Amino acid sequence: MEIRFEYQWTTDLSKLVIDDFREVLNTVLYEGRLTEEFFNRKFLKNIYGPSIIVVAYDGERPIGTQAILRNDVNNQVAYEAVDSAVLPEYQGLMLFPDMLRISKKEIKKYPVYSFPNSNSFPLGKLLKHKTIATLRHVYYSTPKAYAQEHYLKIPKLHALWQFKDSSIQYWSLHYWGHYYLVNFVRKKWGVAILDIVGEIDKDTADNFSHYPERIFLLIYKSSIPRFYNKKRKSGFFITSQGAPIEYVPYWKIDVFD
Repeated sequence: MEIRFEYQWTTDLSKLVIDDFREVLNTVLYEGRLTEEFFNRKFLKNIYGPSIIVVAYDGERPIGTQAILRNDVNNQVAYEAVDSAVLPEYQGLMLFPDMLRISKKEIKKYPVYSFPNSNSFPLGKLLKHKTIATLRHVYYSTPKAYAQEHYLKIPKLHALWQFKDSSIQYWSLHYWGHYYLVNFVRKKWGVAILDIVGEIDKDTADNFSHYPERIFLLIYKSSIPRFYNKKRKSGFFITSQGAPIEYVPYWKIDVFD
């Protein structure tokens, strides 16, 4: 076994690295959905700037990937760790820390945040990543309660870049004098449950289809426990490494497909 790592900025990507990156991710995570068009939208048309792509190889065979996506927060330069994948037969070799270290050398003065799930969160703790937020789903009560935790609206350019051409259906919703970007979760007792992605302005809302039904239930992710979910395990985390960053809105999560 001869493990080596190749990293490139998206401004200087070779076709080989792009193809190998897509091959691993389509095998492990995307099930073929990471098309060339999808890759270009996410990385080459990034509205914030260039990102870093890392591919791990065993000889000439691509076996792992890591991307550090430029994804600024509140006008602060920041990066998001995304697209971490290792082929099943190479898992357990601790390739993720090595790929992260390689990419972070290039951007050490800027924060890198991520949204680990309950399976990958322990690895982040082992690597001494800082936990910014631990989140659970809660029911929407008032615009004020929502805005106290989620005070950054989704800018129009970001909404169009990340959500407009997604295969997931996103809707705009005008509710209590506010506009929200939402997606359908499921029906409960015959009522649609909508998850709030983030607040948007009217101009942004006009670029998305308006949610057609009048009866629905709104939920969103909150770091404040409620009486009805205190005993539930959290399934949502936001962590950071490198330079400090205190707040990352949940709509920054890596959901482009």
